[in-house]
Amino acid sequence: MKIKKGFTIVELLISLAIMSVLITILAQLFASILSLRQKSETVSAIAQDSRYILLRLSYDLARSDSIVSPAAGASGSTLSLMIGGTSYIYSESGGVLSLSVGGGSPSILNSPSTTLSNFNFTGNQAIGGNASIGLSFTIDPTSQQINGAPVSRQVSTTLVSRKPS
Repeated sequence: MKIKKGFTIVELLISLAIMSVLITILAQLFASILSLRQKSETVSAIAQDSRYILLRLSYDLARSDSIVSPAAGASGSTLSLMIGGTSYIYSESGGVLSLSVGGGSPSILNSPSTTLSNFNFTGNQAIGGNASIGLSFTIDPTSQQINGAPVSRQVSTTLVSRKPS
């Protein structure tokens, strides 16, 4: 009797089934890694933008000669400071925070991957003789999350000038 070399149809079907299970597992793993990466980038962008906005406002307020608006007790989405005789105007419109220095063209302070809402500056009474501003806003991602609700961050703080009011 002659012995034939090769695979039987049953052996081929078993190996095909094992390979398809492995490919399915790897595809699901890859999809979950991509989803986790997107969520991580979104959380990072929100943290970076909120930290940058707070640091920039703190820096400019600390070196400001005076707070033009809002006055104590007033609030709005615009902050106007005088620094060395130059006006610095922070304003929020359409989810974007911009800074206009000396009447020049505005610079956008948040990244394209985030939007701001409920932006509010409140003029507070002087703290220890120094002018202070209350600040609150919500920062959201521009992209939608694949799994779960979008991540957003609410920021509320008081910033104090280093110079007496």
